[in-house]
Amino acid sequence: MYRIVIIIVIVMMMLRGYFRFREGDISVWLFLGALFLWSCALILSIWSELSSFLARLLGIGRGVDFMFLFSILFLVYVNFCLYVRMKKTEHDVTKLIREIALANLEKKSDPLN
Repeated sequence: MYRIVIIIVIVMMMLRGYFRFREGDISVWLFLGALFLWSCALILSIWSELSSFLARLLGIGRGVDFMFLFSILFLVYVNFCLYVRMKKTEHDVTKLIREIALANLEKKSDPLN
C-alpha cells in the first residue's frame, strides 16, 4: 500500500516540475535535475532490492540506511546551495541600496534641482 502512495506522490511531483518548467518558472537544467532525482526515487521505491544492493556495494548495512544517508547528504547540499544564494542576494541588495542612496544624495546636492 505504501508503495502505491509513494509512486503517486513521486509522479505528482514530476508533473508539478514539468508544469513549472513549461510555464517558465524553472530552468531546463533545474527541471532535468529534479526529474533525475524523482526518477531515481521512483526506481528505488519500485525495486527496493536495488537500494539494498547499493547499500551493500557501499558497505552500508541496510537499504533503508542507504536511503536515509543519501537523503541527509542531499538535504545538506541543498541547504548549502540555498545559503550561498541567500548570501549573494544579500550582497546584491546591499549594493543596490548603496547605489540608490548615492544617486539620491547627488540629486539633493545638485543646486540646479
